[in-house]
Amino acid sequence: MKEFVEAWKQKFHDEKYSKTFYSQSLKNIKESKNNEQLGQLIILMLHWKDGKVYEDPSGSLKILNKNYSIGNPKPFTYNSSIHKPILLSQEFFEFALEMIASDSFDEKNVKRLSEFKLWKESAIVIPAFVLHTLSPKIYPLYDQHVERAMRTLLAQELNEKPNSLTLETYIQYKQFFESFLQTIYPDHQPNLEEIKAVDDALWSFGKWLKPKRKTEKTFTYNSDNSVISYDMKVDVLTYIDRGMTQRQAMETVANEHNLVLKESYYLYPGSHIYRWKKKGIRGKQ
Repeated sequence: MKEFVEAWKQKFHDEKYSKTFYSQSLKNIKESKNNEQLGQLIILMLHWKDGKVYEDPSGSLKILNKNYSIGNPKPFTYNSSIHKPILLSQEFFEFALEMIASDSFDEKNVKRLSEFKLWKESAIVIPAFVLHTLSPKIYPLYDQHVERAMRTLLAQELNEKPNSLTLETYIQYKQFFESFLQTIYPDHQPNLEEIKAVDDALWSFGKWLKPKRKTEKTFTYNSDNSVISYDMKVDVLTYIDRGMTQRQAMETVANEHNLVLKESYYLYPGSHIYRWKKKGIRGKQ
């Protein structure tokens, strides 16, 4: 397995996900003195999660001896009007301090994080990421790629459904990840660099396993022959009520459900939304 890690970690996209930025940001988060400082660091890490932190000699953000510029993440990952006030709040800071001081995995903390209503209650990838930034040795990074890698290594059936990642699958992955670490490092507790090397390898392997997208443009239809289901329409309206633009809400729901929507949904979202509201469809309260 050491050979597996050594080979696949080399294929990790360091140019897109700077390890220097990652490691120093986690160190800064651990040493945060107040809610403003910690919240801003979490926000920057959410940009990093989406590959929107770029090494740039002319960038305005400087960490250690490197400059970075910051791009725009997907609105589902970070939307300033929704996420920033919560992440900078004193209540979130107190929760974060608990997580930083924690020394054991507790699934209840995922549920506690969901109470801040930063993301959909069923979301797991971004909440797991936030917990990882607060306690990286306890809460592993998690997404479709590492899940795919785990299933392949355990000879399990691959599950490519968009909503297949849940708290339960994250718990299973945590157990697998811990066992994997013990196999690679049987004589000592791995440090953060070693943990990240294993994550890099699993992520790269899982990404390589991902089925290639078809080049032709197709539209996904529901059983009632509509492009977007009733529940998805509710989600769009909910995101709009929480501060997203109409187009951002459309893009977010499409990404969540792996949909390819007709161009009109993005160019003229208001006309679709107007029709939905005339039918009595509303966002979640």
